[in-house]
Amino acid sequence: MTDMQHHPKLVLLAGVLGAAILAVGLAVAGALIGGSGSDEAADKANGIGSRGITVVGTAERVVTADMAIWPVTVNASGVDLGEAQTQLDREVDSLLVFLVGEGIDQNTIDLGRPEVIDLLAQSVRPIGVSDDVRYLLVQAVTVRSADVVTVSRAAGRIGELSKLGVDVAEAKGPVYRFMGLAQLKPELITEAVEAARAAASGVVTPADGTLGAIRRAQEGALIVEPRDGPSFGPAAAALEKRVRLTTTVEFVLND
Repeated sequence: MTDMQHHPKLVLLAGVLGAAILAVGLAVAGALIGGSGSDEAADKANGIGSRGITVVGTAERVVTADMAIWPVTVNASGVDLGEAQTQLDREVDSLLVFLVGEGIDQNTIDLGRPEVIDLLAQSVRPIGVSDDVRYLLVQAVTVRSADVVTVSRAAGRIGELSKLGVDVAEAKGPVYRFMGLAQLKPELITEAVEAARAAASGVVTPADGTLGAIRRAQEGALIVEPRDGPSFGPAAAALEKRVRLTTTVEFVLND
């Protein structure tokens, strides 16, 4: 015989708790099932028809990036640390001469801290580095400029750096950003809703009723891609971008 059978009060308490849990479960289920009915009742109470039509509206805008971020990494090597540092300083100076000569404002150029790699402490020697080299120095130089046209033009001439004796370890090309997305988004939402209303007006006939107010709207993702489409590469590399927003809108159909 179990402990609960020895204690009738426990049996009674378990029954009460079970009934309470069942009642709560039924109440929650009833609320979920009857939710749409409550909405319809509220609509009728406010003089809104129960029928509706759902359409998707799209708005898009072509924008020009207003911020360019261009990282260029140079490196130098040597048997002696001082020798390698002298070489790196010379290459960085040549890079700065190139950038300023291309019209880039020197105030938009950020010099990162050099990274010193002691190859004797590494388990694997980089490919192409001779055995007599001990130190490898790497330094990042980053341009952050609102003059995106000048940066783009300079990036197209990156090959000139080799003539200046600059060993470019990495130059992926500028990343272009449009900083006005937050200000543009409300305009796109308004245009998308207007486009949805126009689409709904085009399919609703007099037999369906008249197009009424918005019952609900769901904003879609804000998509940024190259102006001529995603097949032209990543959006970050595009100077001209297309911004698109879709909104799903349900309109009331009045009888």
